[in-house]
Amino acid sequence: METLRDKFWLWGHSPESHKVLWKGANLSRMTPAEGAYYLGVKKIFMVCFHNHPIPPFDEDSMAMDSMDEVVWSITGDAGCDIEEGTLGHLEEILRIADIYPNITGAIFDDFFDFRNGERERIFTPDVLRGVRKKLAGKNLSMWLAAYDRDFDNPRMDYLNEFDNFILGIWRHEFRAKQEETIKRIRKITAGKPLVPCIYLGNNWQGTPVTASDIKNQLDLYARLLREGVTDGILFCSNLAAGMVGLETVACVKQWIKIHGDEQV
Repeated sequence: METLRDKFWLWGHSPESHKVLWKGANLSRMTPAEGAYYLGVKKIFMVCFHNHPIPPFDEDSMAMDSMDEVVWSITGDAGCDIEEGTLGHLEEILRIADIYPNITGAIFDDFFDFRNGERERIFTPDVLRGVRKKLAGKNLSMWLAAYDRDFDNPRMDYLNEFDNFILGIWRHEFRAKQEETIKRIRKITAGKPLVPCIYLGNNWQGTPVTASDIKNQLDLYARLLREGVTDGILFCSNLAAGMVGLETVACVKQWIKIHGDEQV
């Protein structure tokens, strides 16, 4: 039987990569592999942030080779550039997956409505279909990181091309009815694997995230996982995990210690 821990993921960024946004802040130096070890998680989404890390990805992949699974980003966050004439980091992921068998997929982050629709123009449904075919040729799955707003008027010609989904719930009104939101989006994605995200160090519309908020989310997401509504829990991110004194991080670490080895 699988355990809850087998279903946990960590959202990974390069150490101190947030310094491009928050100069002079007390930035976390914790690596994705260190963050996973600290929290007790065995799977990582390694996502480029503001063009970091820069290919080749050999050294970063080697640092994560003890993880059960690693999924690399094709597009990275909204601050990442896509080099003209390329499909993001697709070819690098295909290359590095031949070296590290724990690389099991590729993910598109910040896909819809960023940079005036740049990514939708580059990765049309036909192009996505070709990308998915290339990934499938190496037994790699194709993920999309999406937000609740992306399903207000779902663009099914794009959504149908993805194998799996990460869901971030940002808007306050949907955070108040998370279960309903998740079940609605599960129907839209036709029952494909769906992994909701827990943000460890963010605020939503100016409201601080507390340990109580996180505990409620953990209990809800664990129940939905056991009921087969969702397929995992994602923790964002190693950089938040490395910020000393965050009560949300301590809450997650303790919750995983208590419940991580329970059967699903």
